[in-house]
Amino acid sequence: MKVYMFFTALLFVLGACADNKILQAIDEEKKKAENGSSSGSGSSVPQQNVTIQFAAKVGTQVFDCSTASYTGVGAGGGATLVPKDFRFFVHDVRFVKSNGSEVAVTLTQDSAYQYQNLALLDFENAAAGTQCAAQGNAGTNTTVRGTIAASEALTFTKVRFKLGVPQNLNQNGVGNTNAPLNVTYMFWSWTTGYKHAVVEFNVNTFNPFFTHLGSIDCDTFASPPDIVCDTSNRPAIELNFTYGQTVVADAKELYKDTDFSIANTSGTQPGCHSDRNDAECKAVLNNWGVDFSYTGSSTARGLTASSAGSPTVYPTSGQVFFRVE
Repeated sequence: MKVYMFFTALLFVLGACADNKILQAIDEEKKKAENGSSSGSGSSVPQQNVTIQFAAKVGTQVFDCSTASYTGVGAGGGATLVPKDFRFFVHDVRFVKSNGSEVAVTLTQDSAYQYQNLALLDFENAAAGTQCAAQGNAGTNTTVRGTIAASEALTFTKVRFKLGVPQNLNQNGVGNTNAPLNVTYMFWSWTTGYKHAVVEFNVNTFNPFFTHLGSIDCDTFASPPDIVCDTSNRPAIELNFTYGQTVVADAKELYKDTDFSIANTSGTQPGCHSDRNDAECKAVLNNWGVDFSYTGSSTARGLTASSAGSPTVYPTSGQVFFRVE
């Protein structure tokens, strides 16, 4: 009888231990599910891959570093432009459904062109013997890649994104080693942030025209991440869009109001660097979808010289840089 009771007690203890382990395992799986993860995947919600194709063009022609030149660009009869660079950042990418609701795209982290919610589109390839070779790199990227819920039908009516680097990543400094924020030429040292977009050509073969979009009016006395830029210059883009179409960035549209025959504003760098005293910025910033506040004195491009402490504001009528094909 004593032996029988001993084995019965032992079986009871072993059974209780097994039950505890089962319960513990169930509890662990429950916690993983509540945290949005499970042992088999990174998300408890089934996902599907999505891709948005981008292209860079000059009118109907594809931007290519090896193209000899593009003719008839700009106002006043147009100029001949030689390609140098074409890159820009986008973030906060979303699809829009017919009912107006948004579906945010979770970007694939690739350690090259996509980091957190930021992507770099790069259309130059530093081709040897071309103007792109000076500051470019061989790699290119023409897509934004990510995931959305598998339950979403790919029947969207619009796509939305913001042009540029978001504020929380913009002021991290040149030492940031996370690609694509480690692309040296995209760093803008004079505002301690990044160039949101770079579009560059040589005008009539030899004269450079740099077009750089970036945040200005930054508190350069602060240290990252406390730096704040009062003028963000991050236009919000919305395009009618059917999944599978291509988002085109068109330099000819960007420059359609720029007369390249007019000399560059004295005392400023060639082209536009988003500065308030740079007369060349009015046309391109407005066509990027950005208001331009002018503090300069030149009237060569039809601008009104600003009075002391009171800039002349030229509001945008909407971006024309992006379209869908």
